Amino acid sequence: MIRTTVRAFAVPAAAIAVLAQALFGAAAPADPFMGDWEGSMGTGEAAKPIAAQVIALGNGTYRAKFLPALYGEGRALAEVEGQARDGVLVFPDTARIVEGEFRGGLAVLGGLALRLRRVEKPSPTLGLPPPAGAVVLLDGTNLDAWRDVARPYGIVDLNRVFGGGSNCVAYLRNAVVTDREQTVRIEIGSDDGVAVWLNGEVIHTNNVPRPLTVGQDRVEAALRAGANELLLKISQGGGDWAGHLRLAGGDGAPLESLSLRLPARAGDGTQLASLGRVVNGTVLAWEVAGPFTREGVGGTDILNVSFAPETDADAVPWKTVFQDPVSGGTRWTLLEDGAMEIAPKGGSLVSREIFQDHRLHLEFRTPFMPAARGQGRGNSGVYLQGRYEVQILDSFGLEGLDNECGGIYRVARPRVNMCAPPTQWQTYDIDFRAPRFDADGRKTEPARITCRHNGVVIHQDLAIPGPTGGGSGDNLDQPGPLLLQDHGNPVQFRNIWVLPLER
Repeated sequence: MIRTTVRAFAVPAAAIAVLAQALFGAAAPADPFMGDWEGSMGTGEAAKPIAAQVIALGNGTYRAKFLPALYGEGRALAEVEGQARDGVLVFPDTARIVEGEFRGGLAVLGGLALRLRRVEKPSPTLGLPPPAGAVVLLDGTNLDAWRDVARPYGIVDLNRVFGGGSNCVAYLRNAVVTDREQTVRIEIGSDDGVAVWLNGEVIHTNNVPRPLTVGQDRVEAALRAGANELLLKISQGGGDWAGHLRLAGGDGAPLESLSLRLPARAGDGTQLASLGRVVNGTVLAWEVAGPFTREGVGGTDILNVSFAPETDADAVPWKTVFQDPVSGGTRWTLLEDGAMEIAPKGGSLVSREIFQDHRLHLEFRTPFMPAARGQGRGNSGVYLQGRYEVQILDSFGLEGLDNECGGIYRVARPRVNMCAPPTQWQTYDIDFRAPRFDADGRKTEPARITCRHNGVVIHQDLAIPGPTGGGSGDNLDQPGPLLLQDHGNPVQFRNIWVLPLER
């Protein structure tokens, strides 16, 4: 077992205020029980060190994960769930958290006496100031170094609708109404696989894991006069989960004579009844049902399983989802303490500066969302060159997978899950080496990163074969910006700088 120790770090005077706020600021922990705990198990000379990570699950429920040491590679010794009652967190047997102390005994740990106190393990690079030659992207004074990403409207973020999920499917339905028979082009984007029905007949399937690109699938379809029932089924294998659909003429131009049974709504609540004139053919209003799962079935196989919306749609509950008929969103918020927070529907941000090889320092804080699960819990991401994502997620106390904090989706999981509890400031320190190309434009070497999460190496000189999900695949031989992802959760950032490196 490898035991990871977080050492003290000398912070220059310019950064003392940031570090002091992180360690001793007025903000209390988000929860009286959630966090890291250290202490002993047993009594006298037989006592042994033990640690625990206590995770809030919502509705007063908690999970305690017992470990030989915090933030190491050793396997968990035991996991138990407990319930908060009158200011006391009660676990099985005699284990309790009372007045800031974890004490008692658990049968799964041999009944030995527990005695632990909550601790905080701050990153040794909190407040690290930019070195000479660095490009400062966020110093707490303004957002001038950033611009909004022009985000296509009409994307239904199913993680946001359902609070996350994996190995499941969701259904979207509406009806397209036309005054005559006509042939249309249906343009579909999905993350991951998709199946499309028109008037009860399957007209398109594409069962592959992929990020969503607007209009990535296209199919011609014949509409009848009157209402045409439209049903989409979208699978979720992990990570992002979304759908998008647009109707157009054969030349891609919007159709003026269409409307929807379920029209979109403007910001003032009025209905936008004309599909073509108002929203350029993009469907902005859906009834959504899900998520649906089948035990033991996941990945691409789940799309092949039939669920109730395909056979008896009225037997399941549907919720209505409206999308904004505008692109992009409100710029993120600069808070009084100098941190930058994702604004609701604010869209992703990219730096105005672009970079090749570089060193990145970034500090982030995930929100406290105890009732959320999976990808719906403190989700964001850092895209190097706008192409290669290092995940941000509240995965405190979890396994540490490639779609959790510090992971490179479908490339590598972190060596150690270094994710701190929500509301605690964390750091990424990343050395990035851009891919190499020869004179003919052929790639000769992949992109590589070394990433330190809260001061510990979680990826060492890792090769990334190509852009990760949601990253740009254009002009890979050219510099690119830093992108911070909007995934619907109020994640905060501060103290961001990039040091360009010699190629």
